Amino acid sequence: VANLLLATASDRFKEIAVRMSLGAGRLRVLRQILTENILLAVTGGAFGIVLAWLGLRALLALAPANLPGLSDTELSLSVLAVTVVLSLLTGILSGIFPAMVLLRQNLSEHLKDTTRGSTGGAERHRLRSLLVSVEIALTIVVTAGAGLMMQSLDRLHGVDPGFNPENVLTVQLNLPASRFQTPDAYTAFFDRLLERVHALPGVTSAASTSTLPLTGTGSTLVWAIEGNLPDNMPDWPNAQIRWVTPRLFETLQIALREGRDFTTQDRNPAPRVIVVNDAFARRAFPGESAIGKRIVVGGRGAPPTEIVGVVQNTQEVDLQENQRALIYLPVLQSPNPAVRLVVKTAADAAALAGPIRAEIAAIDKDLATFNVRTMDEVVGLSVSRARFASSLLAVFAGVALILAAVGVYSVMAYFVSQRTKEVGIRIALGADNPAILKMVLRSAVLLCVAGAVLGIGGSFALTRVLRDMLFQVNPLDPVVLSGVTLMLLVVALGASLIPAHRATRVDPMTAIRYE
Repeated sequence: VANLLLATASDRFKEIAVRMSLGAGRLRVLRQILTENILLAVTGGAFGIVLAWLGLRALLALAPANLPGLSDTELSLSVLAVTVVLSLLTGILSGIFPAMVLLRQNLSEHLKDTTRGSTGGAERHRLRSLLVSVEIALTIVVTAGAGLMMQSLDRLHGVDPGFNPENVLTVQLNLPASRFQTPDAYTAFFDRLLERVHALPGVTSAASTSTLPLTGTGSTLVWAIEGNLPDNMPDWPNAQIRWVTPRLFETLQIALREGRDFTTQDRNPAPRVIVVNDAFARRAFPGESAIGKRIVVGGRGAPPTEIVGVVQNTQEVDLQENQRALIYLPVLQSPNPAVRLVVKTAADAAALAGPIRAEIAAIDKDLATFNVRTMDEVVGLSVSRARFASSLLAVFAGVALILAAVGVYSVMAYFVSQRTKEVGIRIALGADNPAILKMVLRSAVLLCVAGAVLGIGGSFALTRVLRDMLFQVNPLDPVVLSGVTLMLLVVALGASLIPAHRATRVDPMTAIRYE
């Protein structure tokens, strides 16, 4: 805004000089210029409020459902008030400097200068060029941040979650303790539920788990190797715990590394067994097989359990986490009220939501089902915040890129208009089109290079802020920084081509009579 107002002010030097020579006081002229700028700021601010209202709805549509406070997000009157004040201050402050430049001029000298067709003061041209360079620098900073976030999001999509989410439907329900007071009641419910769900057309496998992958840590319990129990409870290591039914690993296609899966025979009073993941096996028994080893889960009073299987690691909290030690307990031996039904289908998993609800209601009509979603949706939610942050930065970067292009175009267009007489003389003396293009584009390149140097320096500061949001991406990635810089140079040069082309079409005789 300041840059465009500076260019406008330069065009009004002669007008203001004439007004003041006819008796207008400096205060009167200053009041007129500021009034025009405030009107411009108010108009832009009102348009901005409309854009904010529309933009908020677009952002909410992009925002992940699990974003805290999403339902309470609305246009805040206090924030809008601050924004309107900032808009007015922008207009006032951006207009004060051009106004002061105008009012400092020597009227008689400036009138003589304009009649000769001056190209404008070098100081004003340097200031406009500096503003454009800073604009380009800020654009590089924001665009580099967006590029890094998009690269990080791409890396996240390439992470193996440790299971196959394709054609898997999940249904959550909790078993109330008032109606499931004994272990036998729990096991009877699971037997009936899985039997009825397996019988549905299109179902290839079904199981239950207390916590789905990529939805959180769930419960944790302390554990220790049998015969080597620490004396103090704080010294006991802990691991995440999942209460599961047989065929969970088959349903989610979690690879079995060693041993076996749970079976329907792993129920009381059969010997207690567990399955662990790779991370647990490496931590508890480095360099040896965990199969057949016995550990105590839950503290000194808990009975020892035998490890009968080792499965591959799965991402439990998000795709960025390090692998966690995980213990799977058979729910038929250790009942748990948290139920996440997991159903593998041959076709569209979402189509079975209704039939599965009906089967649950047939077993117990008072059981409520919720969080009915596919595992593809679960995976999508796990990267939703990163995707949202990337989208926001991409929007900001796009706006900044447009502003930078407009800024370069306006400065170069003004540069050409101010040098019209000079260009006409050059053409009259034999300068060809390539020479004129080179003269104009050289100035644009210098602006871009100066802005790029500032922008790359600013990007180093921004990437430190983004470091915790990036995944497997170097915050100072030279490919991203160089790609963003090159893209902005291309955009800036493209914005300069129109004024440059216009300069080559100047008629020498018309140009010499310019102004």
